[in-house]
Amino acid sequence: MRVSQITISNFIGVSDALEIRPGGLTVLEGGNDQNKTTILSAIRAVCEGGHDATLKRNGAAAGEVVLVLEDGSSFRKRIDGADGKSPLSGKEADGTPMRKPKERLELLMDALSVTPLSFLSAPKDRRLGHLLKVVSADVPDADLSTAAGMAVSGGGLNGFEAISRIHDQIYKARTDTNREEKQKRATVTQLRSGLPSGDTDSIGVDSAAAYERLSGIDTRIAVMKSEANAAVAAAILEAETARDKEIAAARAECATAVAELQQQIDEIQKQVTAHMHETEQGNSAIKLVAEQKVAAIKQAAQSLYRSEMDTLAKERESALLETTRLDGLVKEHERAEANREVIARMEGEANTLKARADEASAALSRLDALREKLLGQMPIQGLEIRDGEIFVDAVAFDLLNKTKRIQFALKVARLRAKECKLICVDEMENLDPDNFALFEEGAKRLAAEGYQFVVAKVTRGPLQIQNVG
Repeated sequence: MRVSQITISNFIGVSDALEIRPGGLTVLEGGNDQNKTTILSAIRAVCEGGHDATLKRNGAAAGEVVLVLEDGSSFRKRIDGADGKSPLSGKEADGTPMRKPKERLELLMDALSVTPLSFLSAPKDRRLGHLLKVVSADVPDADLSTAAGMAVSGGGLNGFEAISRIHDQIYKARTDTNREEKQKRATVTQLRSGLPSGDTDSIGVDSAAAYERLSGIDTRIAVMKSEANAAVAAAILEAETARDKEIAAARAECATAVAELQQQIDEIQKQVTAHMHETEQGNSAIKLVAEQKVAAIKQAAQSLYRSEMDTLAKERESALLETTRLDGLVKEHERAEANREVIARMEGEANTLKARADEASAALSRLDALREKLLGQMPIQGLEIRDGEIFVDAVAFDLLNKTKRIQFALKVARLRAKECKLICVDEMENLDPDNFALFEEGAKRLAAEGYQFVVAKVTRGPLQIQNVG
C-alpha cells in the first residue's frame, strides 16, 4: 500500500499547505531552514503518535498533516495548541470516519520503519529489542548441547548471546585446564631432572655386601680382642706358676736347713736368720724376674694387638664409608622410585587434562561453526549480537562510521516495514556521493516492491522536492 499524497500545514516553518506526492524515491533538497526536516517530522508525527507542541508553527491555532493512501483512505494528525492534544483521525476511501484509526495505522505502518534513523539514537537495549522483533536468532538447546559436547541451555537468550555465553564458559574452563596441565608438566620435568642417572638396580645388593664386609671386620676385631686377652692371661698364669714353684723350692730348702740346724739353734741362730734373710731376698729377686717376664709378654702382646687393630680399624673405616655411601644411594633410589610414581601419576593427570582441553577446543570450534551458520542465516550480512550489543562485521554498532550505521538502519527499516512501506531518512548528506548513488540505485529497485523513500539532503538554494524513482 503506497502513500499517494502528503499535505502539511502550520508545522514549524510551513505555513501554507505543502503538498507532496511521493514516488519510489523522493528527495528533499535545499539549504538549512528550508523545512526539509519539518516535512519528515510531520510524517513521523503521524506514524509515531504522541503529542509534541513544538511541532506547531508559532502563532497558528493548530498544525496538521494528512497522509492519503493509494486506496483513497487517509489519516490526519492535528497538533492542537488549545488543549495540548494531538488527535489522530482517519477516513475510509468512501469518506466515512475510520474506526480506531490508530490501530489501523499500526497494522499498515511500523514507526521505526518509517523513521529508521531513530534506530541510531535509541539506547542499546531498545535498539536490540527493535532488531530482535524482525531478526530470528534462536538456536535450539539441542544444537547448543551438540556443539558444546555437553548438556547446556540457552537460558532464553538469543542464539548469538547463548553461543557467546557458552563459548566464554568453555574458553575459561579450557584456559584453567591448560594452566593446570602446564603446571603438572613443569612439575614432571623438575622431578625428572632430579632422578639418578645410570643403573640403580644393583644398589641394594652392593649395600648388603658392604654391610656383610663390615660385620666380618667387627667379628675379626672381637676375636682378636678375645685371643689377646687369653694370651695375656695365659702368660701371666705361666709366669706366676713358675714363680710360685721357685719360691716353694726355696722355702722347702730353708725348712730343711732349719730342721738340720734345729739342734744348733742357739749356736747358729744368727746364721739361720741370715740365711732366711738371704732366702727372702732371693724370693724378691724371683718375683722381680717374673714380673719383668709378664711385663715383656704384655708389651709384646699389646704391640701385636695394636698393629692388628690398626689394620682392622682402617678396614672398618673404609667399610663404614662404603656402607654410608650405599645407604645414601639406597635412600636416593627409594626417593627416585617415589618420584617415578608421582611422575607417572602426574603425567596421567596431565594427559587427561590435555584431552579435556582438546575436547574444549573442539567444542569451541563447533560453537564457532554454529555461530557462522547463524550468521549465514541472518537477513543482514555480518550481523551478530554479543553481550546485548549489535555487531556488524565484528565491529560494535556504535563504532561503525555514520554511513554504515545509516545503511544498517535502512536494512532494519526494510525488515520492519509492513503493508505501507514508507521510509523517511534525514541527513543523507552524510553519505558520500558514491554511497548516495548506491542508495539511489537500491531505492529504485525496491520501489518495484512497493517501497517508498522520502529523504532529505542539505544542498544550496531553496527547497526542492524531486521524485527520482
